[in-house]
Amino acid sequence: MPTQTYHGSCHCGAVRFEAELDLDQGTVRCNCSICDKTRSWLAAAAADKFRVTGGEVGLARHRFS
Repeated sequence: MPTQTYHGSCHCGAVRFEAELDLDQGTVRCNCSICDKTRSWLAAAAADKFRVTGGEVGLARHRFS
């Protein structure tokens, strides 16, 4: 699969981003109780292939506790 640009946002939608990904390079399906309910399937982007496109002032560090 060739590299494609994907668009997304944080949970509340305040911060938006885009990432260039080749999903054939691998993905991770999380099975924790939160991700299992939302059917989360994750892919990692290299730093130079990831861009914040809106809401940068809303960026903050988030940790599950």
